[in-house]
Amino acid sequence: SILVWMFLVASIGYLGWERYHIIYPALHNSQTLAQVAKYPYGAVQYIKENEPKGKLFNEYNWGGYLVWQLPQKRVFIDGRMAIWKTQSQDIFRDYVNISSNAENAGELLQNYGVGLALVFKDRKSKDYFLLNKDNWKIIYQDDISILFQREDLIGV
Repeated sequence: SILVWMFLVASIGYLGWERYHIIYPALHNSQTLAQVAKYPYGAVQYIKENEPKGKLFNEYNWGGYLVWQLPQKRVFIDGRMAIWKTQSQDIFRDYVNISSNAENAGELLQNYGVGLALVFKDRKSKDYFLLNKDNWKIIYQDDISILFQREDLIGV
């Protein structure tokens, strides 16, 4: 029993030490942190440099990162949100419907006035925007993310 506990403590210590070597350098370099955590660093840099117009729809996982990196841009949803529902809106449900390309995705985006969409490149959340190419254009993409802008806001 004591050997099992010693093994567990040693394993946790070793794994913690190994993880520390990955995470510690990343904490001092936002690009490395973004790559390790799969945050949209490149898209954020694009937004900072080009300031595309439009309210932002974003991935649930990226809300806190975007608040930190783009404090001037209001996020659609943030994984740290305590309340996703008000009397008039169920933001989390709407996020799920947009991300899953539900029948009402276009209507929801219009109701929220969304003009930018920052989504994972390798997940279903991009599908609505790709299927509606006439209204949404890719303005940035990399290995992690795709940034779409509504056609009528490009160049404004």
